[in-house]
Amino acid sequence: MMIFRSLLVAFVLLPRLFAQSETQLNVQLIVVQPTGKISFSKKARPGWGKQLRVRVSSTGACVVSVVALAANGQLAYEQPETVHLTGATSQQDLPAAGRIWKWEGNEGLVEIDLVAAAPNSPDYKDFSSLLAKIARRSPEDLHRMQVHALRGWIDKHLPLNSADYAVREQPVPVAGPTRGDSVQTIGIPPRQVAILRIRVV
Repeated sequence: MMIFRSLLVAFVLLPRLFAQSETQLNVQLIVVQPTGKISFSKKARPGWGKQLRVRVSSTGACVVSVVALAANGQLAYEQPETVHLTGATSQQDLPAAGRIWKWEGNEGLVEIDLVAAAPNSPDYKDFSSLLAKIARRSPEDLHRMQVHALRGWIDKHLPLNSADYAVREQPVPVAGPTRGDSVQTIGIPPRQVAILRIRVV
C-alpha cells in the first residue's frame, strides 16, 4: 500500500490588518476508520474502508468551501462542498451527511483547498459563481474547463508573498478536540477571503 507523505501549508490571502475584527476559522483534517471510529493520530495513512473529513468551526459568521483535487487537475471527489458557519457554537464536518470521501490510496488525491470568506466578500461572489457552474451537469470537456477555471481562481488569489503557516514531515496530520496542537487556525478579515491549502504528496 502506498504511503502518502504530507506537507500542510496554509496561505492567508491578505496581511492580518485589523486582526481584532477577524473571524478565526479552525480546521481539522480527520480520518474515519472502517469501524466508524474517528482517528486522531498524526500517523494516519490511506487504507481500505477509510474516509476523510474536514471539520470546521469559527468565531463568527463565514462561508467555507472545500475543493479536493486529484493529480490530473480534476476533482478527486464528485463535487466541492460548502457550509455556512454562524459563530462560536457552529461546527460542521465536510463532506455533508450522505456523502463520502474515500481515502484508500487510489483516489489520486493530491490537494485540498479550503476557501473561507467573510459575509459580503466581493471576491467570494466570483468563486461562488464558478462553483455553481461546476454543480450543473455539463459535457466532460466543459466540466474539465470549469474545474481548471476554479483552480485558476484559487491560485490567482494566493499572494506571491504567501506565508508558510505550518510544515509537517509526518504522514497526513489529523486532529480532534483532544489534540488542539494539530488544529489549523486562519484569520478571515472583514469582507475578505482566506485560503488554506493542504497538499497530500
